[in-house]
Amino acid sequence: STLYLQTEADQEENKRRVKAGLPRLRGTVLVYSGHSNASGLVGLTSKTIIIDEISAMVGSNPEAGLDVQLYEELKPTMATFGEDGKMITLSNPRGPFGKLFDLYNKERLNPNTLIVQIPTWLINPTVSQDFLEKEKKRNPLQFNMQYGAQFATASQSPFLTQEIVES
Repeated sequence: STLYLQTEADQEENKRRVKAGLPRLRGTVLVYSGHSNASGLVGLTSKTIIIDEISAMVGSNPEAGLDVQLYEELKPTMATFGEDGKMITLSNPRGPFGKLFDLYNKERLNPNTLIVQIPTWLINPTVSQDFLEKEKKRNPLQFNMQYGAQFATASQSPFLTQEIVES
């Protein structure tokens, strides 16, 4: 869950420490794998934070705001680095709700924000066209979100399957 990386300065410091009989530095750059509970991460100083599958944190209750809470509680950990601090959120889109949807709609005109929306068939050549066609026929709504990188509309919900709607 933790990876220490040594900078060139760390390596030079370790040479000095070895000569002085002191313990070596593990590394001053720390890569830490956290979890969706921000309380264990709040208070750290972070230059880059990556939140993977932020839309999945919404679960079946978009009103709970767990994705928003995680994002907002971790953002101050980058304050030390100013504009060099980076928050990267990755996810398949869901419906018109949640932090990812909010970022997509409100931040894309911000010059400090980069938003990339790329469907699977353009970014992952290992997924076959045949597989994608089968998935599209099986469930068009899920296909558009999971493979097409499209948000569902207000009248669509990823929590209602086509079978439930038809019944």
